Amino acid sequence: MFKTAESRTVPEVVEAAYYAMRALERRLGPEDLDRTPLLRGLASEPGPAEQELAKRWLQEIEEREHSPIRQFDVQTIEHYLGELSETVEQRYQGARKLDPAQGAELLQVLRADSDL
Repeated sequence: MFKTAESRTVPEVVEAAYYAMRALERRLGPEDLDRTPLLRGLASEPGPAEQELAKRWLQEIEEREHSPIRQFDVQTIEHYLGELSETVEQRYQGARKLDPAQGAELLQVLRADSDL
């Protein structure tokens, strides 16, 4: 659902998803995030770009449901929490491309170092 995740780094997606999930749990919409301190001042507070991405995702959710988040029932909240979690998982898996040649090269270096 959240196509904008594809062009972002894994840490950006994780931070934005975490922020959006906290907003959903509190039934806060994108317009609420500017005036409601959600994680302000905490070490885990996402940066401005991640906050903006989270707002866009919350707006997408409201548009999809044709309803403000504050009116969502528990099942709808849980559904979108799951979708955000899945978005993070998919983005993470997409970034974890294994390169057998690089692995073999690393093994050679490690073996050579152990011979010293």
